[in-house]
Order: sequence, then structure tokens, then C-alpha cells
Amino acid sequence: MPNIEIHGCADPETMVGPIFDLFKGEEYANDMVVTICKDKVLNKDGRAQPFLRLVNSCQDHSDEIIEKLRTLHIDIEHLALQKFVSKSELLCNDYRFLLIAGPERGKMPPIVQKMMENHETTCRLHDGPAAHQSDLGTLVNREMEQRALGLVQELAA
Repeated sequence: MPNIEIHGCADPETMVGPIFDLFKGEEYANDMVVTICKDKVLNKDGRAQPFLRLVNSCQDHSDEIIEKLRTLHIDIEHLALQKFVSKSELLCNDYRFLLIAGPERGKMPPIVQKMMENHETTCRLHDGPAAHQSDLGTLVNREMEQRALGLVQELAA
């Protein structure tokens, strides 16, 4: 998700439309966001020094984005974001809970199955996907099963 931040501009709202116009039709345009930072950027002489900051975790189109932004005749700063964590990613504790008390994976909605698979491949809090398996010996009661079903429904919504 490319994020273009506008810094130090007197009227940053007027730049949003022109920025999005630069990327019409590009495959990444729907994932792009513009952040308006109502800050003041000054050089050592006290003169305004506005700039755009491109922040993105995927660098596939960075050079192309920068070249398009250069047509706006404003300084550009590029930060390579190490990781973007989506609000829709499954929390580790939720994964563990579904693993021990949830329904069989094949009976979960496809979106929840995908969330489980994504967690197994991206979880960095454990030695590997098998690290969660130590929870499988936990005794599960009916209340836990009901809470797990509620969690599945919430995640699928």
C-alpha cells in the first residue's frame, strides 16, 4: 500500500486530487493512500520546505511512483517500510484459540481458513508453524468451543 504523505504545505488538501490523478489506471492505484500532515517544515533560515514522503513496504513500483510525483515539482523523500500489518490479520492468540477450540479447519469459512494459513506462514513470534502445535493437548470445554465459533463468525463478517 503506497502511502504518500504531504508535509509542510500551506494547503495540502489541494494536492490530494492531483496526486491521485497521476496514478489513474495503475495496478496499485486502488491500494494507494494520501496522508495529509498539517505540519510546518522549515529550513535553517526559517523558510518553508514542503515535501512529499513516499512510504511503502513493497518496492515494486517505487521508482515509477517517484517519477510521477516529481512532475509536481516538490521535494520527495522515500522510506522503505519494513512491514505493513493489516487490521485484518489474525492475532496470534486468536490463531491459537481457534487451533485448540475452533471447528475443524475445513468447516470454517474460506476467509477464516485463509487467515489461518497466512498466520502460519507469517507468524514471527514462534520458531515455526509447528510451534503452535504444543497447544493441542489443552482440554477444551463447551464454553471455549462456543467462544471459538463466535470468533469464527466475527472474523468471517
